[in-house]
Amino acid sequence: MPRCMSDLVGGGVLLGASAVLYAQTVNKGFVHDEIARDPVWYPRLLLVLLALASAGLIVRGLAGPVQKTGSVPLWGRFLAVAVAVTAYFLLFDVVGFLIASVVFLPAMTMLLGYRRPLVTGLVTVIFVALVWYCFAEIFVIRPPGFGLDELFAWL
Repeated sequence: MPRCMSDLVGGGVLLGASAVLYAQTVNKGFVHDEIARDPVWYPRLLLVLLALASAGLIVRGLAGPVQKTGSVPLWGRFLAVAVAVTAYFLLFDVVGFLIASVVFLPAMTMLLGYRRPLVTGLVTVIFVALVWYCFAEIFVIRPPGFGLDELFAWL
């Protein structure tokens, strides 16, 4: 399957799945609650991010050149991503957010075909630090494991 078709199909399926799942989180019971007390706020945020990534795949499929995919079939990549995400969630409580995320993000970018280690490392460190800071300091929800404050105190 040409790369543009796999991006279109994959992006469309993920966009549809995120829309269906988002519709399941819409509930009038939490309309006037603050973010910290709304239990479906974080899943909604993840679903919006999934929808944005899906739209990016669709745009790449429409605008990108037609290329032959590598030796790994599309279902193989999907299975590898599913295994990586499952491992991330299983390790999340064991090693904590920071370590699990710093290992998972570069592994996922390599699995999906991006091969610039310096860019991947910088984006990983900045993104994980910003996500941890937002949840720990703005939303007052401490991610599991040690945090940036403990890391800086240790250094």
